[in-house]
Amino acid sequence: MNPAIGQTRLDLYAFSDKQSVGSCALDGHVSTDSELVSTSIEGMSLGLIDVLRFVGFGLSSERRTYEHIREDRIDDFIVAFPLTIPVAISQAGRHAVARPGSCILLSTRKPFHGVHECATGLAYSALVARVPGPLLREQVPNIDDCCAQPIEAVHGSGKITRALIENLIEERDGLRVAERQSLSSALLQTITTLMRESPEFSSRRPLQRLTARASLYAAATGFIAANLSNPELDVAMVASHCRVAPSYLQAAFADQSESVGAYIRNVRLERCREALRNPALQYRSIIEIAMAWGFNSSSSFNHAYRLRYGQAPSQERPAASEAA
Repeated sequence: MNPAIGQTRLDLYAFSDKQSVGSCALDGHVSTDSELVSTSIEGMSLGLIDVLRFVGFGLSSERRTYEHIREDRIDDFIVAFPLTIPVAISQAGRHAVARPGSCILLSTRKPFHGVHECATGLAYSALVARVPGPLLREQVPNIDDCCAQPIEAVHGSGKITRALIENLIEERDGLRVAERQSLSSALLQTITTLMRESPEFSSRRPLQRLTARASLYAAATGFIAANLSNPELDVAMVASHCRVAPSYLQAAFADQSESVGAYIRNVRLERCREALRNPALQYRSIIEIAMAWGFNSSSSFNHAYRLRYGQAPSQERPAASEAA
């Protein structure tokens, strides 16, 4: 699908059928440097994470403003890998150039501006992973301070992350739902490793000493965040991953005045509430959202939601809120 010449508002990642790609719409402004404009996109939704391959010809820049942010209220991180030409990025007072062989992080809840540094007539191509903001913040707490900063992706976890995104797109038609969920967790782990271990980010990480139980709590909550969509997630699974007894894991969570089960349930409910309130996700049913975050029945979700927030999930949707 090609945007009309002179069009000033369109979805940056909705050049093809939204349903085939997933919840990839993002309001923004696109400018062109050519009368011949062509764009294509292919990708898939892994449930919580979207992966895309974008090719644009005749596009010179994209801009996301406070107006767009107020309208869609999306809170995601975009991890972009330029494949063909450099792109100059500005966000939160930081300016950088991401070149092929690197990647760059952007937040959708802050304005940004991207300019393709190429001669007229060349195509811009990139791989993109789109991750829910709360999910990535649990893994890398200081990540909001690290946007618009190029990260080397020729070797190590950067190269692995880029290859995984590309292979997911290539094999998307043959992946079952369970495989997508598992691969979503794997992709989140590689992105997390890339961010945590890159010199660009580690230099901004505050130094601190953790007690054994605090370290266990951090590892457990990271594993939980990566596996919230798995309905089998429970105390035993988390303890097995952390290689500790369930009782010791419970003690680490007791230090935070919460049980493991309650923590899992409450984080799932928070994610569901954010999705229910997001106008961009109105096309998804309540039970679809609940199951995407690991609830396995409508009745258990509705009961837990009422206990937590004092109202039915349906009352959280924007239309219901305005009617009230």
